Amino acid sequence: PAVFIQGSSHLQGLVELRLEIGGQGHLCWSDDDLVKLACACPLLERFALHYDGRTYDWSKDQLFGPALEKLLEVCRGLQRLELGLTTRLGLRFFRFVADRAASLRLQSLHIYGAVALETRAGAGVRARLESVLGNRFSTSEEQHRKLLRDILEGRGSVFVPSMEYLCGLGITTGGD
Repeated sequence: PAVFIQGSSHLQGLVELRLEIGGQGHLCWSDDDLVKLACACPLLERFALHYDGRTYDWSKDQLFGPALEKLLEVCRGLQRLELGLTTRLGLRFFRFVADRAASLRLQSLHIYGAVALETRAGAGVRARLESVLGNRFSTSEEQHRKLLRDILEGRGSVFVPSMEYLCGLGITTGGD
């Protein structure tokens, strides 16, 4: 990520950026990387960051959320934000969005794979996001459930969610 951003004067006018990250040995983006990106691309209107579920490694994911807050502050024109399989995002980021929904220009916040939203505390934050953003907030639960089924069947990544999490989604391993 640092090499991508280094010498970033060419990124200043960028309005759309989609990062589809996967493959063996891929690098995960960190909060520091994303802050640098936000500062390099202040005119961003659309930003997507998706990790490939087949190669995603939870232990390497260093995107916890504060950088996404910075992205929304620096890129004041950001209208669409998509985050796929960013499992380590904490509730702080989602609370930040809910608290500032009226002042943000977000027309679309699409999330899948944010484990924090699937916890008890996360359910309240998720409901609040749905309330303040309405149809501008969406999740791809079916896509996320398929990913988790693939993981359970050994066709997915090394990310292993807790049994409480899987049961909360109604996913079973075929036994009792």
